[in-house]
Amino acid sequence: MARYKKAYRPLSGMSLIEFQTKYGTEEACEQALFRHKWPKGYMCPRCGNKTYYKTISRRHSLLECQACGHQESPTNGTAFENSKLPLVKIFLACFFLAETKSSVSAVLLAQYISISVKTARNLLRKLRTIMIEADSHYKLSGNIVIDEGFFGAPKSGKRGRGSGKIKALFAVQYQPHKGHNIPMFLSVMKIPDFTGGTFKAFADEKITSGSVLLSDGFPTYNSLSKNYTVISTTDAPDDETSPLKLVHLFISNAKAMFQGTFHGLGAKRVQGYFSEFTYRFNRRDSKTPVVEHLLRSCVKEGYTNVPALCI
Repeated sequence: MARYKKAYRPLSGMSLIEFQTKYGTEEACEQALFRHKWPKGYMCPRCGNKTYYKTISRRHSLLECQACGHQESPTNGTAFENSKLPLVKIFLACFFLAETKSSVSAVLLAQYISISVKTARNLLRKLRTIMIEADSHYKLSGNIVIDEGFFGAPKSGKRGRGSGKIKALFAVQYQPHKGHNIPMFLSVMKIPDFTGGTFKAFADEKITSGSVLLSDGFPTYNSLSKNYTVISTTDAPDDETSPLKLVHLFISNAKAMFQGTFHGLGAKRVQGYFSEFTYRFNRRDSKTPVVEHLLRSCVKEGYTNVPALCI
């Protein structure tokens, strides 16, 4: 069978020049936060009034409700609250994280926007936490292929499922089309082991009940048969027409990103990088640039103090 050639798809992202033209000033960034925070216009969180006075403080505009006097800035309650960085730099960090296919390291981000490596690392941790929260609202459904991935430096001893590497489950929702399988959405989670309880926890959180799960026949997947239709396949891993090829491609791409951009990752914070990887992919076909989705998520998901981050 002839090798499937993917059709050309125009890039839907935003260029750096376009981004800086749109968000190149503090005022433009504040206006963007205002639009995302109050898409239907200002509303006082205390009394519901829709009129306000606007004053300029040392850093950001301050909105004061004309009815009750409640004061609030566009950054309050967002991921940008209490940040000492200019909004222009935070917005640029969002751009590089969302629109760069191979991601961005803290060292590079520090150079790009002229901040310390420590500040860049904390900012990226915060943004990846936002990505985790944003994707937690969605589940895969329909036809899903699932497999395990192993990440980390080669070690002597056991290989595969018995190795000491970082373990993760990859699930890809796909749509069969003219003899080929089109990937729709992706979900990845770091896991501690390959027990039935771990697989069930992943499926309950990430996959809609009743979906069809295709696997490579690993026996533990049978523990999901109560709520899902579990199908084992004997397709060869390199079979271009097999859905397994999709999930293996995503595992390979994730490894390439980790090794190319970060030169390897530790187990403690790897979930944040998995979520970043899936966040970009799951919004690749949106007419809205991924960075706009991330800015909206930063407002919607709210403020998280860096010491409280779990990644």
